[in-house]
Amino acid sequence: MKRKNLVLLASGLAGLGLLTWSKARKDAEKALEQETMMRQVRSYFSQKGPIQVVYVNAYDKLDEATTGGVVLEDGRRFDFTYFEGDIISKEVDHD
Repeated sequence: MKRKNLVLLASGLAGLGLLTWSKARKDAEKALEQETMMRQVRSYFSQKGPIQVVYVNAYDKLDEATTGGVVLEDGRRFDFTYFEGDIISKEVDHD
């Protein structure tokens, strides 16, 4: 009976370890994807001039699109949508 309990405990610990490793791997992949997206957004907008700030509005899990905005040092503002490496941007009028 003790051996059976030991086997169950070992199996449970192994499963818990695998679950923890899987979660950490997914978190690392998500962080890498977000870092890649920010690098691509900065590269895209740096062609328009020096960047003052980049911000992200939302990450939509349904279609995996990220929306946000960029403010250039000359005051121009842009909204963008990032989806699978593609960036769609629109300049926002100054008020």
